Amino acid sequence: MSDSFSNDLRQRALEILHGQPINIGKMSSEEIERIVYELQVHEVELQLQNEELRGAQQALLESRQKYADLYDLAPVGYLTVNPAGMVEEANLTATQMLDMARERLFRRPLVSHVAATHRQAFLNHLQRLFETQSPQRDELQLVRANGEVFYAQIDSTPEPAAESDPARCLMVITDITRRKQIELAEYEQRLFAASLRLIANVLNSTLDLDEVLDLILENVDYVVHYDVAEVILFEEDEAVIAGSRGYTKRELHEDVDSLRLPVETTPNLAHIRRTGQPLLVPDI
Repeated sequence: MSDSFSNDLRQRALEILHGQPINIGKMSSEEIERIVYELQVHEVELQLQNEELRGAQQALLESRQKYADLYDLAPVGYLTVNPAGMVEEANLTATQMLDMARERLFRRPLVSHVAATHRQAFLNHLQRLFETQSPQRDELQLVRANGEVFYAQIDSTPEPAAESDPARCLMVITDITRRKQIELAEYEQRLFAASLRLIANVLNSTLDLDEVLDLILENVDYVVHYDVAEVILFEEDEAVIAGSRGYTKRELHEDVDSLRLPVETTPNLAHIRRTGQPLLVPDI
């Protein structure tokens, strides 16, 4: 118990006893002994109460520290945000996600860490939250201080507050970049399979080579986006460009479609013919 608290208790006791002096001269020795005994018992009681208070205070401090550790070291980011979108509190995970020190993040508009294409969605998220006072969830692209973009799931809940307290919300940020990458890969696989099925159907329905090649070029763009593309057929020692797409000038398109290349002196073509495998060439 602090000295200031003990002094306060003493002052209050003196005020209560003020005007009520004890006349020891009129008391018998037995009464004085009883009073002394009661005072000793009361002193022991106060000592025990002080020990209990100190123990309770220490337990409270330890509990607060455990809560602080759980808050800071949670696997998701926690932010407290006001209706203007300003960050008022942040746990350690959130600061690491956004790559910014806690003191710099404090009172900073969170929208500055939202990708430009998702900022309106974030502002709508906040508006719905505080207008309806109901939880909101959105998936947005956030930007770290170093410029790196990542996908995040934002779960926001209004924070209960007294009538006089300012409105705030608790925002939970979960990094879902890996999940988004898996979803995109699955989507591309489904698109690729659909394109192959479409090409197979056309191959079974027409013998027109130009029509088949044009369809192949059209559907490849769904899987691997390109600016220009060609279909090359091997004829003995030569590679013939049988069809192309993406050339804007007609004369260039015609020149490409009539081009014949020697296989053995063209390393990329020689590799493809020899291995029968696709060849990835970096952008040049």
